[in-house]
Amino acid sequence: MKKPAPGDPRTDVVLRAIHPLVPGATTVGGIVLDAVEVDPAASLSFSERRGSSFAVRFQRSHPGARFFARAGRLDLLLDTRMRPSRAVEQFVRALADRIRVSTSAMSDGEIGALAGAADGGASGVNPLVRRREAIGAGNLVDINVGDGCNLRCTFCTDVESRGPGLLRPTSFWVDELTRAREGGKAGVLISGNEPTLRTDLPEIVAAARGLGFVEIELSTAGVRLADGAYLGELLDAGVNVLSVSIHGSSAVIDGEQTGRPDFFEPRRRGLEHFVDRVGDRTAQEQKGVYLKTVTVLTRKNVSDIPALVALLDRHEVSYVLLHYPWIKGAAAERFDEVVPDYLAVASAVEPLRSRLRQTSGWLAIANLPPCVLPDLPVGVTSTKDIVRPSSTDHARVRPVLRVVSTMDPTLGYAACCQACALQARCGGVAQRYLERFGEAGLRPVRRDG
Repeated sequence: MKKPAPGDPRTDVVLRAIHPLVPGATTVGGIVLDAVEVDPAASLSFSERRGSSFAVRFQRSHPGARFFARAGRLDLLLDTRMRPSRAVEQFVRALADRIRVSTSAMSDGEIGALAGAADGGASGVNPLVRRREAIGAGNLVDINVGDGCNLRCTFCTDVESRGPGLLRPTSFWVDELTRAREGGKAGVLISGNEPTLRTDLPEIVAAARGLGFVEIELSTAGVRLADGAYLGELLDAGVNVLSVSIHGSSAVIDGEQTGRPDFFEPRRRGLEHFVDRVGDRTAQEQKGVYLKTVTVLTRKNVSDIPALVALLDRHEVSYVLLHYPWIKGAAAERFDEVVPDYLAVASAVEPLRSRLRQTSGWLAIANLPPCVLPDLPVGVTSTKDIVRPSSTDHARVRPVLRVVSTMDPTLGYAACCQACALQARCGGVAQRYLERFGEAGLRPVRRDG
């Protein structure tokens, strides 16, 4: 590799991203940055004190991308002819942390300069996913405005956050949105239990839009969306991601998960109303307003997943998320009725493998250890701030609950996980799963390939 030419604007962006690292400098552990290459994408050439060399390449982050370390909107790829030493692995991950900080305020064009024109197919990434990546997981806030729910889901994680004593007025949520925006948050998820039970929901949405949130996602079971006029009011107020929970391809299967088979048809009509109002996937991309669905995988619906995906395909859903259940709340209490083993999930998604392999991000699966489906992209729920009132709140204490990506403090690793090459990007396995199923479905990937 050649050292960077002075004045090359793309090189300037790279050096800003890795500041204070410069070519010729010796870093921690005796690793030296030899050169920077920027054609067509940024790449850094390093050598170790013991004489071996390696390179780190930049790639725009997107589902399905091969990567070594995440760096915000960028992935770092490690190229080496030999197995990297522990020191190299630690160095590249530390470099990713530095790049994440340094590039947080960069424009999308500057990120593109780092990723380059030959950017691993990022142009084909689902536009909703691309916008979310541009915002950054750390710039999202989840405001839990609901105090009740009209479903009785077998997998519910929020069974302890219900009751009329938790209701907060519109002004409370406007203040929270203002505080979040002033703190740099750019995306907001308005969730419940069921937010559409609030009569002031359009006002809360409009307040978020007025404050300048780039993305306003509404998470709902979608029963009220059967009223097309109400759906139009929410979209006009500023919702640009409508996320509907749906857990089966029929009223019978969906009702087994939600306790309300009579609610399936109103929610399906809500999907139709959205398409009538916004349009198909192409129109959604043009307008920047998307239809999304979330399905929790359970023992009773997992075999129905291919049929459900076909149904959602017919309803022009832009982003279908299949989510393995968090083992807490109702799912923990009803474990043997609700939680499937990983082998059952892998078998169920077999007909969908070609779609899951695509980097377009139209169909995604989350909350599985990556070794369960090692050839497929498996997302991990990002760390986020949740504003959730509790019955112990008082005027001087803001009800902010910080939750990590796991939502399960019991996550750990099985014996077979210790030598797995994917452990660095795996949150672990719930203790209840290991107690019930052992290592079933876990397929550790050897570090040597």
